[in-house]
Amino acid sequence: MELGKQNIGHPIEDGDQMLVEIFGQTKKQLFDPSFPVINAVSNVICALSFGHQFDFEDENFQKLIQGLGFLVKFSSGFFHVVNHNLD
Repeated sequence: MELGKQNIGHPIEDGDQMLVEIFGQTKKQLFDPSFPVINAVSNVICALSFGHQFDFEDENFQKLIQGLGFLVKFSSGFFHVVNHNLD
């Protein structure tokens, strides 16, 4: 797959299909959709960035998601403190 020549529709459709299946399994019960949505969006980004999609249950993929979550929390806290100290 050459950079700039990839079809972005396929990974997005795969993520959509996975979300439809997960949401269908809830049997119309209330649930927190954040985990499956984060997984689907992250998997689309991985497919477009690295040319590889992961299974949602893949241990390495889950570690990647957890690491990204940690980075976001850490950096947002760090920048909040820095910004607050600059005021």
